[in-house]
Order: sequence, then structure tokens, then C-alpha cells
Amino acid sequence: MAYKFQLGKAKLSGSIETAQGITSQGGLLVNGDVDLDAGVINNAELQNSSVRFNGVSVSLGGTGSFGTDAVTEGSSNLYYTDARARSAVSHVDAGGDGSFSYNSTTGVFTYTGPSAAEARAHFSVSDTNSIDMGYDSSTGAFTGNLRLSGSGLEITADGLRIASAAADQGLGWTDGKLVAKVTGSMQIANDKISINSSIAGSGLGHVSDADGAVSTLSVNVDGSSIEIDTDALRVKALGVTNAMLAGSIENGKLVNSSVTVTAGQGLGGGGLVSLGSSITVDAQVDSAALEINGSDQIALKSSISGNRSFTGNVTINNLNVTGTLTTINTTNLEVVDARILIASGSSAFTASQGIDFGGYAQLITAVDADVGNALSSSLPMVMPSIKAGAFYGSFVGSTVLSIESKGVDALISRNVTKATANITLTLPSAPVTGQEHRVKCVVAEASSPSVIVAAQAGATIEGEASVLLQSYGAAVSLVWDGSAWMVF
Repeated sequence: MAYKFQLGKAKLSGSIETAQGITSQGGLLVNGDVDLDAGVINNAELQNSSVRFNGVSVSLGGTGSFGTDAVTEGSSNLYYTDARARSAVSHVDAGGDGSFSYNSTTGVFTYTGPSAAEARAHFSVSDTNSIDMGYDSSTGAFTGNLRLSGSGLEITADGLRIASAAADQGLGWTDGKLVAKVTGSMQIANDKISINSSIAGSGLGHVSDADGAVSTLSVNVDGSSIEIDTDALRVKALGVTNAMLAGSIENGKLVNSSVTVTAGQGLGGGGLVSLGSSITVDAQVDSAALEINGSDQIALKSSISGNRSFTGNVTINNLNVTGTLTTINTTNLEVVDARILIASGSSAFTASQGIDFGGYAQLITAVDADVGNALSSSLPMVMPSIKAGAFYGSFVGSTVLSIESKGVDALISRNVTKATANITLTLPSAPVTGQEHRVKCVVAEASSPSVIVAAQAGATIEGEASVLLQSYGAAVSLVWDGSAWMVF
């Protein structure tokens, strides 16, 4: 944004530097050179506003249409022709099956695939111990015969069968067939292998089939206390009785006959406890703050001694603080109720007492409020941070503005801010009507000063989002009117 501070003619002894151009309503006469870093010169203001290309006139900013016929062919960059393109292409036939050729007149590449004879020449066969193989390269036919020597097979009048020499341990040879060999405990009947009935010993039962051989072995159990569940033996749920035990089990008969009780945090006692005995665990309390009442409950004492720290939120219905000094060390102190009563137990303030607000604060009172004679000499006032419905009396001395210096992008938080570097300073997000802030650029001219003063989100400065201080010593004063910032 720009501001016009001069009416009539302005005479400058130095030069004028503009970043956005110069607009003149009555003409501009320049004696000497003009250096334009940025901006636009209208075509109408130029002596020549068009150019000619191969006899065709084109206005500045306009367009012209030209074909290749308007450009003369040079000696290095030549036009395209089919003949030139085809003569620049060649081919290489590196050998192998098939053939590859190129016709530079027509630009056609021709590839011929391999012949059948070329393909057959790549195949051959190799005999193995069990197969005789042959190959005819002229026809591409493969032939083969099966070898049986040493393979456990033989060819007879009945065809291909297992040789008698193939019988191994557990197997025998009978009438050209392989049969299983059995021992005295096993038998073969009706082409089945089964267990002899004599194999069932003590505690075992058996079921024989029609051939008299054992087909199923089973375990004989006492059904009153033992049972078979999912093919496993186990004691029944009610299988063990006191009568079976003939008395109780002594602790000494147990692998573990005691337990260890460990007193955790806040507890005392514990130790090794035998089965059937007992142990006592007591709660440990800080006698300065806690006690065990008559109901054996842990309770807070009515009077607590020593220093105590609370790291979380503490809610107290009524708080009475006594002593000579009370310190509150928090980032923000928020008081919900509107009324704060100060010095209610004192008839007057001494010279060193009162309310002390920091270097940047506000005192807000109700309309026609009387702060009292007790505060009149001990309450420091910092301008322009006083807001009151009514004020009685006079100031003695002078008001003091709060000043800060900023060298990086930051939020403005004082009445006066000095920008020591090319940075962006943002005005407060929640100003009150009448709030004033002043910003001054103290960046050296050699550093090309560029300090931006930006409005908070959703606000403007005289209709703009920001103002720019672009020279050493440039300054701006802004006042919030309730909806936007005004420049003075």
C-alpha cells in the first residue's frame, strides 16, 4: 500500500527508486537516464511499437504466423526430405539363422526367419544307461529304445514284470509275485496280515476275527476310578476318595508347603507363611500428614506439617493463607470472579505497598470506580495501557512507553517495536479498541531494508493485509478502531 504525503510539486536532490512503476497524469519529463527495475511501459508511449519479420509487421505484444517457406535453408541446419532421412539409415546383418536387409531407396527393412534345416541343425541326442536314443537331422525325428538290464524289470511272454531278484528284506518271491514275510507273532490269512492271539498279555484284552487272529488290542481298566478318554488313560474326576488316601496329606509330603507374602509400596510386614498359618501386613503412613483412625482407616490429619507439592489440579472450597510471603509462579493467573479485595485488614498502605503491574500491563476499573487514597501514591501507571471508565486526579512525572527490539519474524507485544533485520512483524491477534503500536525500521541502507508489518488473521491495515517499511528510519503508527488498523 502507498501513502501520499506531498501536495503540489516535490523537489528531490537525490534519485527516485520505484519498485512498482511511476504513474503520471500530466506527463513525465525526464532529463537524463531512467533505470526501471520493474514495471510496464505502454506501447502507445513508444516511438516504435512493432517489428517486421521477413516483410510481415507484428505489433509488440501481438502474434504473427509464419511457415517454413518464409525461412531460407542454411548450410548447417537443413530441411527434412525422405531421401536425406533414408540415406542416413543403414543396417547390419551379424550372421546367424535367417537374414536381414535394407533398401535405402524405399526405406524398407526386411527380415527373413530361420529355415527348417537351420533349426534342425541345432538339435542332438545323448544316450543314457536305460534308454537308447537316436535323431535324424534331415527329418527332425527322434527314436528311442528302453534298456532293462539291472533295473529290476524283465520282459517275458506275459509282458513287462518285476524280476525275482527284486525281493528284499520283509518280502519274498512266489510264482512271480512279491509276498510279505511274517514272524511267529504275525500271520497271513485271506491276504491279510494280523496279530496272533497269544500277543495279548496281562492287563490287555483282544478281539479275534474269523481267522482266529487278533484284530484289536485293548487295555483292561477298573471303571470305578480309571477311564479311557480320547484313547488315553486318566483318573476319573471323582476317582480319588479319602478312603483311598487313608488320611490327610502332610505338608512335608508336598513339594511346596509354604508361600511368601511380599509387602508392596505403602505396606510393612510379610515374609514366609506355612500352609495353615497366618501373617499380618500393615499400612505405612507419613505421620506428618496421615494417620490411622479408630476405624482402622488411613485418613488425612487435620494439621499437616512440612512442605508439600501438588503436581496436578487441586480443588479447595475455601482457602485461608497465612504467613509473611505467598508466591505464585505460573505462566498465567486466571481469576474467575470479578471482585478482588486487597488490604481488607489494613487501614492504609505504607509507601512500599500497593499493586505493581509489570512493564506492560493494563488497569481496568468499573465506571465511576474509586481506587481509594491508599492506592493513589503506590500504583504505577504505564501509558498507553490505562483503560478506565473514569479517572480522578493528575499524573506526576511522565508516562513511559514499552519498547522492544526484534531481529526475527515475531508477534508484536509492546507499544514500540524496533525492527533490526528484514523480517515480518505481526500485530496482536486480539487487540482492544484504541490500542496503539508503533514500528520503526533500523535496518542499514546497505542491507536493502524490507520490514513487513502484517495485520493479524482476518484483519486489515487501511484495507491492506500489510505495510512495507523500505528505508532506514521508516516508521508507522497504527491504532485499532475495533475492526481494522488505522495508520497515523
